[in-house]
Amino acid sequence: MFKRVLPISICIAIIASCAPRPISIQAQAWRETVVAGIRGNSATIAVYYTVTEAEYQKRIKALDSGKSRAGCIVVPVGSAQERTLAYIGAGTVIKDNYVLTVRHLFVHEEGAIRKVVWMMFDDVDHSVEADIVAISAGEKFYDDYAVLKLKENINRIGAPVAEASPSVGEDVAYVGSLRGSAYFMRFMKATKYQKYLRTDEQSALHLSFLEEFPLVCVYPGGPGDSGGGIFNTRGELVGIMYCGMELGTEGFIFSNPIEMARAFLIANGLEGLLK
Repeated sequence: MFKRVLPISICIAIIASCAPRPISIQAQAWRETVVAGIRGNSATIAVYYTVTEAEYQKRIKALDSGKSRAGCIVVPVGSAQERTLAYIGAGTVIKDNYVLTVRHLFVHEEGAIRKVVWMMFDDVDHSVEADIVAISAGEKFYDDYAVLKLKENINRIGAPVAEASPSVGEDVAYVGSLRGSAYFMRFMKATKYQKYLRTDEQSALHLSFLEEFPLVCVYPGGPGDSGGGIFNTRGELVGIMYCGMELGTEGFIFSNPIEMARAFLIANGLEGLLK
């Protein structure tokens, strides 16, 4: 607010009070408490698959050739005697030690002897094991959700799940495990992606749709961000990163509308996590 020097006419005072007030740039900045809350609720996930020798060689060959469909970072972590691969992604604590993330980290059991889910937090000095308590059917590409329950209480309030997705141009922060990084927080203004041009077998140009609904889009990002959260300036979860594409030299990462994640939780009897 601007201070006015008296005396001043009543007419001018009334006009000034009705005039649009300038937007405070400071008010738009990210509060330290919100940033700390986002970081505290964000996790790096490593899903350990111990596999047979034949399955290990098959997966390594697929990774080396670039034909792996894992959609996340895959790192060999076992010995020659026990072949283990870690599938790396991210997730967000939402309430009561429950974590919202993506399905595609947890569906690589073929040829596996066992699977263990480990979670890492920036301020916890050890890995925390977690159980899968709900997972989507995956019948459609965008049906990519999972809920984990930590086996240890890490004393988090959790991020509230927003009721609506961010609008285009809204300030957002997003946190993932890009290329094996951990708790990598980035800031930008949200945008949306849906339509693109493609050619068919007859070289005719078509306007096509990636999905039947606009996807929330953030960038830059890439493999390893799967499951990571997108947050608004209130610290609410407004998206879950699950896929992306490279356009030019930049990686663009997508989330379904947050309403779909809310519907998944309700359908699995976890509506209490939304309160």
